[in-house]
Amino acid sequence: MTARGIIDNIESPIGRTETQLGDYGGPSYKIVGQSVTAAINPDTNKLVTTLI
Repeated sequence: MTARGIIDNIESPIGRTETQLGDYGGPSYKIVGQSVTAAINPDTNKLVTTLI
């Protein structure tokens, strides 16, 4: 996983999930890319985590 992979994922996603509340009550949605899935907080538009 590289920074470029994350940027490509956000700029050209394959799919996106609905916003959901996590285990600790924080909202997030997932952007699915070719090699990376990124979780974004919709309130702050900040990257929460990535999955390879």
